[in-house]
Amino acid sequence: MKSLAKFFIILVIILYPFIIFAGLSSLSIKYVSLIVILIFILRLLILRKDSNITWKLITIVGIILAVVTILINNITAMLLYPVFVNVSLLCIFCYSLFQEKSLITKLAIRMSKEPLPMYAIKYTWYVTFAWCIFFAINASISILSVIIGSIKIWTLYNGFISYILIGSMMLIEIIIRTIVRRHFERIA
Repeated sequence: MKSLAKFFIILVIILYPFIIFAGLSSLSIKYVSLIVILIFILRLLILRKDSNITWKLITIVGIILAVVTILINNITAMLLYPVFVNVSLLCIFCYSLFQEKSLITKLAIRMSKEPLPMYAIKYTWYVTFAWCIFFAINASISILSVIIGSIKIWTLYNGFISYILIGSMMLIEIIIRTIVRRHFERIA
């Protein structure tokens, strides 16, 4: 039951742009905001043990943006949530570039059964840097979709296109990683 609740809340968060779009087509801004607040509170409760402090803070910001939306009776604040998520990820990834091990390096070490070779550590630093560029561009396009003022364009980009881009980025990284690994295995 608990894993079903986790799956459901993650799915609902992923579908956030469509929930906003569908909600606004039949409900007032106030009710859509209240639904979003409820979703984010459920996320905090259901995923409290599985989420790190960063995701808890991002969720709290989602609640704050929904409250601001109610107070100003304007949807713009809630539309900024994907921008905030991208900027937060940009900051986290960027910060890690100046640490002993970048975020992707730490993930690779955790997933690897043996120590990472030096080329892999360098490669994962560049992957982290590439994700920084991605999040900066994604945040920029996301904020542009807010500025344009069309809920249809905002939903299309933040609920569909951005996920396609994330998947494409992951696929490209896997392909490049395979090529890099083969290259270094041949010369070793």
